[in-house]
Amino acid sequence: MARTKKTPREKSEPLIWNYDFSGTSSELIGDAGISESALTDLSARLLTAHQQVQTMRSRKVLGFLDLTSEQTRLKNMATEIRRAKECDNFVQIGSSGSLLGSKGICSALLHPGHNALSKKDRNGFPRIFFLDSPEPLQLRSLLNQIDLGKTLFHFVSKTGESADTLATLSYIYRKVEKKKGAKKAARQFIISTDPKRGTLFEISEEKGFTLLPIPTSIGARFSTLSVPGLFPASVGGIRTTRLLEGAQAMDQLCLSDDWRINPALKGAAYQYLMSTTHETLTQLLALSTASLGDIGFWYRHLWTESLCKSIDRSGNAATSGQAVAILSGPRDLIGNVQLLMEGPRSQMTTFVTFDEIQDDIGVPSTFEDQADLHIMKGCTFSTLLPQVQAIEIGMQREHRPYCTLRLPRLDEFHLGALIHLFHLQTAYIAELFNINAYDQPSAELIKGYGRALLSAKNKQRETENSHRQRIHEDSLSAV
Repeated sequence: MARTKKTPREKSEPLIWNYDFSGTSSELIGDAGISESALTDLSARLLTAHQQVQTMRSRKVLGFLDLTSEQTRLKNMATEIRRAKECDNFVQIGSSGSLLGSKGICSALLHPGHNALSKKDRNGFPRIFFLDSPEPLQLRSLLNQIDLGKTLFHFVSKTGESADTLATLSYIYRKVEKKKGAKKAARQFIISTDPKRGTLFEISEEKGFTLLPIPTSIGARFSTLSVPGLFPASVGGIRTTRLLEGAQAMDQLCLSDDWRINPALKGAAYQYLMSTTHETLTQLLALSTASLGDIGFWYRHLWTESLCKSIDRSGNAATSGQAVAILSGPRDLIGNVQLLMEGPRSQMTTFVTFDEIQDDIGVPSTFEDQADLHIMKGCTFSTLLPQVQAIEIGMQREHRPYCTLRLPRLDEFHLGALIHLFHLQTAYIAELFNINAYDQPSAELIKGYGRALLSAKNKQRETENSHRQRIHEDSLSAV
């Protein structure tokens, strides 16, 4: 059950956005900050970066920018959504970019106890589960929580060759097929992968699974606002059209070639300068609400997988990329103030905060005679949470660089805008570094090593089995 509710202002609601980089200004934090002259010197390259992204947009090679097509595809998948809602459980299985964004949307917008609510209290929507690891304990634990006969499984792999995803499909499908038979079992599986090739695609064709393809022009980590990425949210009752409307509103802002107006280009400019002129090796993403924790993990994957490259497009050694650490909610903010204010100088903090807190609770005057509690009179719990503004003041004093993303509230519209901002900011900064943000050579190399090791182990196993068989046959002949 989605936490957000429709409000009368939605139809004409503008995108109110504040991406504040004053915390990186040299006027505020001295030599640790960025000067106006540095920004001026970078302005020509920022214009070029914007033009390069716009060229790729016009050539339709960056599918995540084609939000209109995804809205149309979303309307056309009504049958699959309706079938999923008829089940008691919905399980999405994938790894890394194929799953993190979908999980982040559901964590941010569904009731925190969604799966523990009764079906009535979930407004008839199924329980939503995500499995992003083939660890035996996690897999067994998941299957022990659900009725296999009343569950729809959504397997996601852009290449269709992820060994862990294929192994999990093999394991779960055998169990469902044994319980319901091949024909009925096939109706419980939806596959999102390349629309024309790959092992997962071939299995889907052979078994008659429903195919919900990932467009060729959309990479897995950029697929959060694609139809496969939005599918779990739709099944859970989240208004995915509003997510896309928020993304489109952000996209309109980012059509400007003026970095002071274009939020994503502005973010890329400051992050690039902090990385290159101040050698910030770590970006701390500090989220004011724990509900955004999984979005943080998706962002970390997007940023590091896209930007950590050793070779640029010209074949030269690249110096791009940062490690990303996630601070999620009050627990992490309170527990890491020392890190924020007195940690390594090679870090920059990005705060994400909201003006409105949903379902806030007032502090009762139960113990108002106590002096320490009297100051809380009339307060709400949200005012007692660690105040980002107070941390910002402390960071200014310590000359620690930070920027702040302030949104009116956490809902579908503004979350869609935030996700699309991160997409575009990543695309822009990749152009500044002259790297390819859309490949992952090291990740593919490790997958190749993994397949080679599995193949070697399998060959060794076959050799050992053959040897045992010969020994057995020889012993029978001797008798």
